[in-house]
Amino acid sequence: MGEASGRQTIRLTCTQGKDKRGTGTVDSVSATSLKVTWDGGLGEETYTKAEGGKLPSGLPTAGLGS
Repeated sequence: MGEASGRQTIRLTCTQGKDKRGTGTVDSVSATSLKVTWDGGLGEETYTKAEGGKLPSGLPTAGLGS
């Protein structure tokens, strides 16, 4: 993470060269969520902390890493 204009920014690198979530500005952080506005037109997303530190079931993650 870095700071741009006094705001926290997130920079991600995708191994497949996609950049929809390459750089984003942190809008808010709480004990249970993170709200980010991504540069490049993707817009705002809110991420919620999973209970018990585990991913919830039913996520489309089976194909990741392959």
